[in-house]
Amino acid sequence: MSRASRELFRRNCGERCVSTWFRAAIPRHAGPRDLISGVGAARHGGRWCPPAFGRVLHLADEPEHAIGEFLANHRRFGIPVPTDLHLVLRAVRVRLDPVLDLANPDVRRAFGVSRRRLLDVRWASENAAGRETISQALGRVAGESGFVGLLVDSAAVPAATNLVVFMDRLGVSDRVDVCVAE
Repeated sequence: MSRASRELFRRNCGERCVSTWFRAAIPRHAGPRDLISGVGAARHGGRWCPPAFGRVLHLADEPEHAIGEFLANHRRFGIPVPTDLHLVLRAVRVRLDPVLDLANPDVRRAFGVSRRRLLDVRWASENAAGRETISQALGRVAGESGFVGLLVDSAAVPAATNLVVFMDRLGVSDRVDVCVAE
């Protein structure tokens, strides 16, 4: 990432994100702590973080989008989806500042990257070959530049937006809380 690109992160690109997002998981990974741990991405990486970057949580903007993301992830890695699929769907309330909105075309344009280029990334095969992808570089530099999350277009669910939270970079005023029924 060029010095000019790093400077873009420091400019007034961040925004506050206070809203409710969603995550789907199998029951054994759906406890309040496990659901938002981000350890899977820490071990294996993801579209927005290289392996060993740290704990990263992925959330969807709508409940049905969270289910779509869950299914797409299983299919991407050849994990069978059980015929008796039992999912736990949870709402997650966040208060994060600052978040970089890469779903915004003006922000992507400032970094010289297209939506299609970010969505077409084959991060798992690139990482297996020892390479970091453009989306992972953007996520890494955003985290290193003080952002605690990204708003991004979903590669799995058309017209959906995801929130990527850098759990190891949260500040004292940032919050990520699983909503539980009373």
